[in-house]
Amino acid sequence: MVLMAVGLIGTVVPALPGVALIFAGVLVHAWGTGFTVVSGRFVLGMLALTVAAMAADYLTGTVMARRAGASRWGVWGAFLGGVLGTLVFGPIGLLVGPLLGAVAGELLSGRSTQRAAEVGWRVVAGVWIGILLQIGIGLLMVTLWAVRVF
Repeated sequence: MVLMAVGLIGTVVPALPGVALIFAGVLVHAWGTGFTVVSGRFVLGMLALTVAAMAADYLTGTVMARRAGASRWGVWGAFLGGVLGTLVFGPIGLLVGPLLGAVAGELLSGRSTQRAAEVGWRVVAGVWIGILLQIGIGLLMVTLWAVRVF
């Protein structure tokens, strides 16, 4: 339960791997009870939710860049900015990295500053959507586990 509690906090605090910690908590509980309370099939379902949440975390900014009409450079800039920003600057980098990456990519592709800024802000909206999806999936996972256990 401690892993799940820390995982829920991690869905809000980008420095912690929230949904992955929730999954680890489910797996530890299942293993500890010999998969009698929580089945292996349930654990696989939780793994699928974990993968979906992690993919959403990294891809929503990129998808929003694409929907905003970003160039290939802008899309790659948003993706690389998100990954590098998070690795180098932690939680702040998760928000600032995709913005700067998308803007830089758009400028490198020859787009105007105004267009680059528009794409950048759409990327930030995508990042926030990803954060909300992380929180929602994390809450869903804990709720499903609690219903099974209690």
